[in-house]
Amino acid sequence: ERVARRLLNTLERMALLRSTEKNARRCVSLHDLQYDYLRAAQPVELAALHAKMLAAYRRKCPHGWSSGPNDGYFFQRLAYHLVQAGYGDDLRELLLDFAWLQTKLDATEVADLFPDFDLLPDDESLSLVKGALYLAAHVLAKDKTQLAAQLRGRLLSFVVPEIQVLLDQTRWTISTPWL
Repeated sequence: ERVARRLLNTLERMALLRSTEKNARRCVSLHDLQYDYLRAAQPVELAALHAKMLAAYRRKCPHGWSSGPNDGYFFQRLAYHLVQAGYGDDLRELLLDFAWLQTKLDATEVADLFPDFDLLPDDESLSLVKGALYLAAHVLAKDKTQLAAQLRGRLLSFVVPEIQVLLDQTRWTISTPWL
């Protein structure tokens, strides 16, 4: 860790990367040209690198992806890495899982949910969930605990098996009356 920190400081002083503090965590970003160079210079198949990173994160998720670390990267970028590794079906399953949606919402902001759905644009069930989240965004921005009630209220009329499974997952999380 100390060697990595020293290397990051050296690269930052040379203006080869940017470093910012977010929630007491250090975030590092590269310029687009440097990123493109590194991708072109990498002799390994990129999908394999994404899969390798996912495997490392999976070890940190003892109870599935929703139990992952809130490290400022995991919840924000997991969907991207799943698609890049060729695990689109896993992402679809994740986006139809209430535990994941609630955990990601708790770790991020409501606006951070939408890009994940954009990675699988031709899926009808995901479009319905994304639409419900979009309509509920103003409520969820104020009170993240309203996710279950908002999904139920906005998706209850859709007779789609995956939607019904998602709604069944929300049934036990609503502890207060709702309309």
